[in-house]
Amino acid sequence: MPGKAREARAFDAFRDRVRGALGDSFVLVRELSRRPLPGVPAGEIGAEMRVLVLVSRRDIYVDERVDESAFEVTSAHGVPVLAIVATADDLGSPLGARLARGPGGGPVPGAAPQVEPAPAASARVARHLLERARAARRDGETLLARARAERLPDAALRGAALRLAHATEDAARALLAARGRDPEDDLGLLVALFDREIAATDLVSKTCAEALHRAWRAHLETRLGDVPSLYAARVEALRDGAASVIGEVEIVLEKALPDVDAEAGTPAGEEEDSDET
Repeated sequence: MPGKAREARAFDAFRDRVRGALGDSFVLVRELSRRPLPGVPAGEIGAEMRVLVLVSRRDIYVDERVDESAFEVTSAHGVPVLAIVATADDLGSPLGARLARGPGGGPVPGAAPQVEPAPAASARVARHLLERARAARRDGETLLARARAERLPDAALRGAALRLAHATEDAARALLAARGRDPEDDLGLLVALFDREIAATDLVSKTCAEALHRAWRAHLETRLGDVPSLYAARVEALRDGAASVIGEVEIVLEKALPDVDAEAGTPAGEEEDSDET
């Protein structure tokens, strides 16, 4: 079938790109699962593909090269690729043992989204998501600073990583919501739509798109739990990515939201007339 062929090409492209980027650190890439994205017409976007990237060492260089590769392949093939990175030692954990056995898994728990290409999204929703992103960023930065000040172990960075990932995801959602394309809680669909409709049109920088891939992967690995994938440099990269995405989204929405409001019948910055005389 055309969809399966498309996803097979995306897998091959991702494997070859990661192998070239990681060099001696590369061990193998294995497909774990595929999940059709809800609310998407057949052929528009491929199924979400989760893969295991097995490496000989784990550091910020390896993680960033994997995220860059996932972004490039998702953009080129229209197949959202989510990589879980692990070393041979990680595969001794309960989660690692499940990954080593091959296909399995499923979506991060969340409500099934309804994606409706409305003529104008609610500016209120976009603003709410952006405010939520700012709050999550503040939380994440506070947790990261505390972990560093108190010299807490890497395991204590989990909360900071998750809040910073939420910040990036909510900011990306805000931009899609302003275009009538809010994917709600489906992270695979969020990444696919953001790459296709936002990053590919140069509305934001490539750096933002890569930051969203980084947040997506950290979110999943944090939720799954028992692969020790977090360390200070990686969480700092999540912090910097959240700042970049929020900053660029704020610039875009500063002009986009008044237009959305005008189509909705309420000019931005103006309150509806009260009944008082």
